[in-house]
Amino acid sequence: MYPSVAAVRDKGTSVMLEDVAVPVDRLGDAIMALQELFQRFSYHNAIVFGHAKDGNLHFVVSQAVSTPEEIRFFGEFNDALAELVIVRFGGALKAEHGTGRQIAPYVEAEWGPAAYAVMKELKALVDPANIVNPGVILSPGPDSHLQHLEVPAGGRRGGRQMRGVACYCEGSCPSRNFTLTPRQRIVLRRSLARLKAAGDSAAHDEILHDYTFDGMDTLCGGRDVRDQLPGGYQYGGADQAPAARESFCFGE
Repeated sequence: MYPSVAAVRDKGTSVMLEDVAVPVDRLGDAIMALQELFQRFSYHNAIVFGHAKDGNLHFVVSQAVSTPEEIRFFGEFNDALAELVIVRFGGALKAEHGTGRQIAPYVEAEWGPAAYAVMKELKALVDPANIVNPGVILSPGPDSHLQHLEVPAGGRRGGRQMRGVACYCEGSCPSRNFTLTPRQRIVLRRSLARLKAAGDSAAHDEILHDYTFDGMDTLCGGRDVRDQLPGGYQYGGADQAPAARESFCFGE
């Protein structure tokens, strides 16, 4: 379901997957409330799924965060989500996955000041220099989740999107232990796009020199890869030219 949303998102938007939990006896009402929230924020391609017996709901939305207005809008959605889950339904903003930076500013609201103070004391004891995942779970500020946001460097509406496909072939990519994994290719491609946009041709060309072999020439696949691809994607395999194989995997 994740790649179904990724495949139809607009250019320049990111797919965001979250999971929340509510009391089981309020699950139906929570699902309806989430759908209303999606309509309010115009997330018309959003989907909800999860584990009903645990009151655990996953949802996927796509959001652009390239401009101050888009970032403000995203912040308002997160505020509304926190109010809905914590206050209205007495639930948890995270169920089976880690808190992460997007939810970190709302941990204190969910757990209360006393419990949050204990968390901070424990963090200071085991990581006094704050070098282990800074800003994850314990937020440095109320808007920390709206800073240093990653802006997608490529992709197109209706096309095969970077993160929608690559994560599914991560475990069976034949070259993952030789040159790069699919996720590493994604990071490098985004870096290349940012460097090109910034006019840093020296750094861009240096990375591209190595990426030609590591990222394109050794990008290959076979039946094991094809069998894991979602949404009816078709892939010609290792007999394709490097540029064609890269175009398939990264949506250009």
